[in-house]
Order: sequence, then C-alpha cells, then structure tokens
Amino acid sequence: GAHPAFNWDSEAYFLFDSETVQSYDIVPEGIVLGEEVLLPEKLPIDVAMFSNDALIYGNVDKADFINGDKKVSMSFKDFPFLGLWSKAAGAPFVCIEPWYGIGDLVDHKGDILTKLGIIDLEPESVFEASYTISI
Repeated sequence: GAHPAFNWDSEAYFLFDSETVQSYDIVPEGIVLGEEVLLPEKLPIDVAMFSNDALIYGNVDKADFINGDKKVSMSFKDFPFLGLWSKAAGAPFVCIEPWYGIGDLVDHKGDILTKLGIIDLEPESVFEASYTISI
C-alpha cells in the first residue's frame, strides 16, 4: 500500500463519488467486516473520526482532499482497500492510503494464503500497481 500524507486544518474534507462500499472496523482483536455504507460526497475531517485508528473501506477508486483553496486528487483504481488515517490525538496531517491488504480479520486462522487481500504470485512473476496524485 501507500502512505501519502497531507497537511490539514479545521476546514478540510474528503470528496468521494457517492457510492455504497464495504467498511471494515478495527477492534482490539483485529479487524471485522463492517457494514456496507454509503460514502457521502463530502466528508468533513475532524480529530474524532480517527479515535479508533483508520477508517477502512473496500473498492473505492478515488478520493479528493480539500483544504481551504487547495485540492489534491488521488486515483487508485484496482486497489481493493482505502485507509484514511491521522493520529487520534490530532496531527496536522491526514493520510489517504490505497492498500492491497489490511491487518488480520478477527476470525483469520493464520494461513497467509487465505489472508484477505493477499496476492499469490508464481515464482518470477511480477505484480505492479500504481496510483496518481494530482494537485
């Protein structure tokens, strides 16, 4: 996955195509499959939204980040997961993280080949992924 971070202040927000996506919830024992949620077109950023760590969604292809008069657009087609994150105690940055894998689900049995998001490659094969950031 990726870990790009951007400065933010109290007026910042994310913009999405309004769509229903899978959410994943972080609990002390790991990650659990959450509900399907409708991503709002505009999601204001505040410290409280990261009080339980990252927000994790499945199959989101792009996100815009607006901070005052600045806009950053990210496109990450084919990444199965998106993590949105900042320090729970507050920090002057927010991360938009396209991921190919996430932490273990609570009911995962420890077999890496059955881990959610795992990519199994044959010897000497190549896997490539990319994302774009536009300012």
